[in-house]
Amino acid sequence: MKKFLLLLTVAFFITAIPVSASAFVLMDSYNEADVPWQAYWSASQVALKFIPESSYDLARIEFYTGGQKNNVTISLRSSIYGGYPSTTVLATGTYNSAAQAGWQGATFSTPYSVVAGQTYWVSWYDASGLMAPITGSNEKHAYYYGFGPNSFSGYYDAVGFKTKFYGVETVTPEPASMALLGLGLVGLLRKRKLG
Repeated sequence: MKKFLLLLTVAFFITAIPVSASAFVLMDSYNEADVPWQAYWSASQVALKFIPESSYDLARIEFYTGGQKNNVTISLRSSIYGGYPSTTVLATGTYNSAAQAGWQGATFSTPYSVVAGQTYWVSWYDASGLMAPITGSNEKHAYYYGFGPNSFSGYYDAVGFKTKFYGVETVTPEPASMALLGLGLVGLLRKRKLG
């Protein structure tokens, strides 16, 4: 009987161990509530200037895009002297979508720790040449555009893109069963001492 109780306690302990889970948390957004223009930018790439409001692990970036997209690459890049996007890629991810319009994005294989107030660039590249709808907004974010994965041929600051930036946090649940487990172990050990 004692062995059965011990095995039961061990089994309960294994199933009651808290499991950590990751969740995306919206940390920054540009032009999120604005209605996008019903037009497509005819470049294969843009690089949007991004300055995070706080320091966090950036894990996912979403753009509001229109039209079917295949093998779209979203990359986080450093900023070089003079406020230009660098060809150095800090983090990257790809996605495919058959949606005609909506929020689409990529999750980085490894989150990148961005620093509050530091300038980064986020590039959105589609080899087919179709671009995301641009947004008419009072909230402007300068960007370059180009025709290849590392080419940036122009500078604009009169329009913006609808963009979301997600951090990642680890959530560790603490079930009430852990307290019961502790009481059960104490009771079992006390019983063994008395016996």
